[in-house]
Amino acid sequence: MKDTRRDSEVLTAKTMASSVRDVYPDWLESYIQGKKDTATAYESLLRLLRRFAYRHGFVQRTPSGLNEKLSNLIVIRDEFAQSFKMTYSGFDASEVYNTDETGIYCDGVTRTVA
Repeated sequence: MKDTRRDSEVLTAKTMASSVRDVYPDWLESYIQGKKDTATAYESLLRLLRRFAYRHGFVQRTPSGLNEKLSNLIVIRDEFAQSFKMTYSGFDASEVYNTDETGIYCDGVTRTVA
């Protein structure tokens, strides 16, 4: 399973089932005999393989259309950068504090933090 992912090949329950069929035919035959019919056995095997893959950290990867949305995100980022520059370009670097990473401690009681 790891080799399949490492080689950037698609790993699905169907490909795992065909691998089980090729590598473990005796086990597959005994698994099918314990089921009601062949269709039920196949669905049960796929469910078993999906659960096995999920339990070991292999989840199904599906295309999400991110490539189309990425161009929109770049436009939004550029617009935000322009508006940020226009708003805050008048401040010197010594007047700007990065408050998401740096704690600011004031010794006195202040009415506003500027």
